[in-house]
Amino acid sequence: MSKKIVEELAEKIVSSLPVRSRLAIIGDTGQIFHSTLTSEAREAAEKIVKVGLPLWDIGDYQVKKLRSSQLLIYKITNRLALALDSIEREGVLILAAKRVASMYTNEFNELEKLLGTPPEYPKVEKVTPLPAPLKVQEKKELPPPSAPSVTLPPPTPPPTPPPPPAKPTAKFETVNIPVLVDKSILKKVRDATVRNILELCDGSHTTSEIAKKLNIPRSRVLIVLGNFSKAINYISSIRKMEE
Repeated sequence: MSKKIVEELAEKIVSSLPVRSRLAIIGDTGQIFHSTLTSEAREAAEKIVKVGLPLWDIGDYQVKKLRSSQLLIYKITNRLALALDSIEREGVLILAAKRVASMYTNEFNELEKLLGTPPEYPKVEKVTPLPAPLKVQEKKELPPPSAPSVTLPPPTPPPTPPPPPAKPTAKFETVNIPVLVDKSILKKVRDATVRNILELCDGSHTTSEIAKKLNIPRSRVLIVLGNFSKAINYISSIRKMEE
């Protein structure tokens, strides 16, 4: 595989990630094509990919908690996986991996073509059962005649209850969620409300949810995020619409 192609793709991924993270591109045999992972994360990623990748569907993932970070393994194509190692929350890492998969699908598919012939995994042979032994029929004595039976009418079935009312179909919408990528800025903020707003920019709260949680107008949240726009990134998420 061309190292230049892999390195160029890795640079694109790093520039598009909404969070700070170490990453690796790994093949289905555990081969590392690019990695900035720590030794602990790299060893764990190789083991997970070797065991899980042949069994997963595209888009499946596994998260493993390490000593000081979280490791996400995400299946991008049939034979390639993306590993992200970061201190960010699990939900943020999953959204980041899905974003990379959607942005660089063609690049990963072209990269997969350079892997050559896929490995053959052992197939389980079907076992043909042995024929059952022949049974010898034995003569059975006829039972004595029984008394005539009285046929009773079938019981009347209970009335069928009416079907439950149909539940309303849930509606969903796409929302943008702010993520504070430069947490060192919190040390410089003296205003308690501003600091609370920035701390809730953790990849799990929308601007409306931040305003509701702090009992402040949403416009105040938007003004603060605008003032710190260089330290804020946004990720897309799907949420259930409130009735």
